[in-house]
Amino acid sequence: MTNTKNIKIQGYRELIPNSTFGKKTKMEIPMFGEVPATFVTQIVRYQICSPKQVVETIQRAAVEYQIMSEEEKKREVAGVVPVATFIGNLPEDEIKRIIRGNSDSLEHLRSHYESQRLESGKYYLAVVNGTVPDEILRVRKDELVKEGFVGYEKLLENGRSNHWFLTVKLPQSQELPEKSEVDYLLERGVRDSFVFRVEGNENYQEFAEYFRTLYDALAKDNNLGKIEDNSDVFLKSRAALTIKRTAECIGKRNQIPGLEGLAEMLSGMGKIVGMGVIEIPMPNHEEHNGGNGYGVKPSNN
Repeated sequence: MTNTKNIKIQGYRELIPNSTFGKKTKMEIPMFGEVPATFVTQIVRYQICSPKQVVETIQRAAVEYQIMSEEEKKREVAGVVPVATFIGNLPEDEIKRIIRGNSDSLEHLRSHYESQRLESGKYYLAVVNGTVPDEILRVRKDELVKEGFVGYEKLLENGRSNHWFLTVKLPQSQELPEKSEVDYLLERGVRDSFVFRVEGNENYQEFAEYFRTLYDALAKDNNLGKIEDNSDVFLKSRAALTIKRTAECIGKRNQIPGLEGLAEMLSGMGKIVGMGVIEIPMPNHEEHNGGNGYGVKPSNN
């Protein structure tokens, strides 16, 4: 019989099945002092796309953009901006060249694709954490029920405290790295390695305890496979970011009015993915420590 139980993490309550969890805590707020709060953790799993997949996604989005109404071009779906909407930041002639498959235009797109040194085709687990006052959760209860994952993501982005990221490279889509590897790195205070990277949490002991708890929860009952595969969302985020960078490049090259401030205008585009996947911190494989085989960067703590 198939095990359909949801993921349970020791010490946490379920906020959204198999993706978002909360743990009671407290936090300091200026003028209010210490208030009840919830430590929120969000988990996604995705496969790294190739430059070819990104360019093909942009071409399809360009075709879609050409037939969209003005109202549709401004529309968000559950807080998510469609990739086709970003196409409008490119000059009209460039959009047509992309649709026709002009080799120079497609190569220009590829040149602005950023894989963040991640291995194409490999799966990664991304975890975003932050602390939210309970009063905010109470006031926004209906909004959170409606928006789900994206709603909690907005809270972590806009009112974050102790906001930090964990990224884990998975040997297979539903397989965690060896426990012995993880323990070896945690015991040595490693923050950056081929196996995982943590960024933003200054308390390493707190992080290590959290990672071990999370690992134990995901290692049982095929729980890793219960985390939604967000590969398509990640692909769209890469496509949107590639469009953004290409438009900025063309704007600087041609001094097109209205494109100079594109970076600021698109500063909220992380919402296309959820959990900051667009620019999420990832392992830097160029940094290593003394040929120990892990490619690690020791903690400063």
